[in-house]
Amino acid sequence: MTGGNMIGNEKLLSKAAITSGSFAQRVGLATEDANRFIDYIVDASFLKNNARVERMRGSTKKLVRLGIGEEVLRPGNYGSSGDGFSDVSTSAVTLTSKAMKAVVPIADDALMDNIEGESFADHLMRVVANQIGNQLEYAYLMGQDTGALPKNHIWEMVEGWYPRAVSEGHVIDAKSVFADRDINAEKLSRTLKTLSSKYRGKRENLRFIMSDDLYQDYVDALGSRTTPLGDDAITGDSLMSFGKVPISPCALVPTNLPVPVSGGGNTTLSSASVAGDTTIEVTSATNIQQGDTLAIGEGATCEIRKVASIVATDVTMDSALMFPHQSGEKVVECTLDGTFVMLCDTSNLVLGIQQDVTIETERRATEGVTYFVVTIRCDCALENPDAVVVLSNLKVK
Repeated sequence: MTGGNMIGNEKLLSKAAITSGSFAQRVGLATEDANRFIDYIVDASFLKNNARVERMRGSTKKLVRLGIGEEVLRPGNYGSSGDGFSDVSTSAVTLTSKAMKAVVPIADDALMDNIEGESFADHLMRVVANQIGNQLEYAYLMGQDTGALPKNHIWEMVEGWYPRAVSEGHVIDAKSVFADRDINAEKLSRTLKTLSSKYRGKRENLRFIMSDDLYQDYVDALGSRTTPLGDDAITGDSLMSFGKVPISPCALVPTNLPVPVSGGGNTTLSSASVAGDTTIEVTSATNIQQGDTLAIGEGATCEIRKVASIVATDVTMDSALMFPHQSGEKVVECTLDGTFVMLCDTSNLVLGIQQDVTIETERRATEGVTYFVVTIRCDCALENPDAVVVLSNLKVK
């Protein structure tokens, strides 16, 4: 944005400015107000105190991480040549912002009932930021970039922390490692021990991230104990910790992820399918029955469908596919009751928001509404996948 197109909150977001359509053309927030808006987005979501915010001045930002060999100190012998010095390695992660747009309708009554000036501007910015924060929270956690395919949601534009952790970090499958899929201290202990000791130095900076419902299951499990710890789990004023690591419940962590059925259908596509197909061809329909739930494909284009009917190796589903799928992709019977715990340092979860926030309005007098349109540019990154552990395939009771 050029200096002439920058404008402050008080002038931009007064009732007079909105109703007169004085910024019907896109304008940019002044830097101070853009930073305040970014703060509002973070403060309104789980991201506050659980992730690291990188304010981006341009469309890209490189995060460089230094690595130094473990044996840095050597015997200080006189006359030594200094051979065997520890090497310093560098690696970089690049944030590349993607444009995302929020459209918020503001009714005339809302404008009439609010006062002029900064307080109105601040109130309006907080309302919009809260809505944006919730969407970004899910995208940062669960987003899976669909590449060149059309984007229907913002979580199809970024590669979220959980998918990156599953593909590049350390994963413990609760379904195969433990006797049950419930959350308990044994599983959290195993997760903590799986994280390399070199990443456990400051445990207060680590987080066990889990869904609200799974957190409540853990509270219930501790609350059943006739000990002071059991009492604190129910009556305590603050969130719980495990091994000095805070537990952070997040409302947007899903509890309906697909979990493969033991002994269920497990096959592949024998031919490619296109978006809109309702029937797929599989190499074998063994153990696939009408009414089963199937996960078709993997990663960003994985789709969940119920089996409507089967004829030989042709499986007809209850609804059409949204994405194309190639021959050889997996088709697996599953249940939709999975969730996870993710353990990592808060500085490892990086969210980038560009300091280039633009605003415009569209007045629709016949509807008695002014549409408030905010464009922001965002990205996210998992800086060090080696420093993340995922406990997968858990289940809420």
